[in-house]
Amino acid sequence: MSPARPLAYLYGVAEGPAPADMPAVEAILPGVAIEAHARAGLVAFASPVGEDEFGGRSLEAADPAWLTDRVIAHARVLAALMPRRTIVPLRFGTVCRDPGEIGDFIERQRTVLVDALDHVRGATEWGVKLHCDPDGLGAAVERELPAARMALAARAAATPARGFFLAKRIA
Repeated sequence: MSPARPLAYLYGVAEGPAPADMPAVEAILPGVAIEAHARAGLVAFASPVGEDEFGGRSLEAADPAWLTDRVIAHARVLAALMPRRTIVPLRFGTVCRDPGEIGDFIERQRTVLVDALDHVRGATEWGVKLHCDPDGLGAAVERELPAARMALAARAAATPARGFFLAKRIA
């Protein structure tokens, strides 16, 4: 895929040189390669994407099913990179306006990134899944937590894509 105006979608940053080989995992978009961009002793992992898909406010208007697939792809790329080296994951949807800006990003944020790498080195990420009656839990949360009522109201008024992310934050 060759987007007309490519942006660089960023997954995460690690220490060291670019790896000799990249993990065999599908990137954020099908058919797009994961690339390593090294500068100042760090390496950022990225993929070219189109401005129409990831530029400006396009994610807010995206189809929730498409968006879900992209979030899962982002997580899979990070999961494939993490066994190889310590990674500071970047937030879903992080892009550079030009692939040539990745090195500048690394240099500008080097101190913060190195501190973050020191913080996560040797750590593992765990998830906890809670099974419950969602209606009962939702009613209890709304009743007991005023902030939750406001968050649920914001979700109800949001665009579908924004509602998707608000639901993840609430959940």
